[in-house]
Amino acid sequence: MLSWTPNFVPSDRITSLDSIKNVIGEQFVTVKAKVHSLDSVKKITTKLNQTLNKQERILLDPSGQMKILLWQDQVNSIKEGETYIFKNLRVKDNQYKERYVNPPKDCNNYSVTVAESYQEKLPEAEVIPETLIVAQGNICGVSNIAKSKSCLLCGNRVIPKNDKITNCTKCRVTVKLQFIVSA
Repeated sequence: MLSWTPNFVPSDRITSLDSIKNVIGEQFVTVKAKVHSLDSVKKITTKLNQTLNKQERILLDPSGQMKILLWQDQVNSIKEGETYIFKNLRVKDNQYKERYVNPPKDCNNYSVTVAESYQEKLPEAEVIPETLIVAQGNICGVSNIAKSKSCLLCGNRVIPKNDKITNCTKCRVTVKLQFIVSA
């Protein structure tokens, strides 16, 4: 049986993109890479209703490629076709277990500087184009539909006494029918 142990790589040494597959997640690495392709800036709304800018790019070095995710002030900070040294990128895994790198939230330790281009041939980047899918469908059937009036206070189902008012049997409030919502 083969056992595999992730490696710890010193963050001050340049790490190849291919070897990042074998390092411990959340570790900081320094990478020299050419920026190949860039996606458009996307606006992301968080659970706290904050709007953030996000941009994905592909990095290339002689060993392979890797995605880099840029957020907020980092968006548009690097140019396509340029080679850079990225110091203290964090190694991450997405929900599909795909490896990528991104600058840490605490940008004090992160730096990016222009570097000399690679002399050796870089691999062809595998870029998956952004696709927008429009789907249409038809409702084939409905199993159950119910329409009833409900109390404004407790949401309990109410049965009207006459055309103008009703009483809730649960919370005993009397309400004009014109204010009751049909559900």
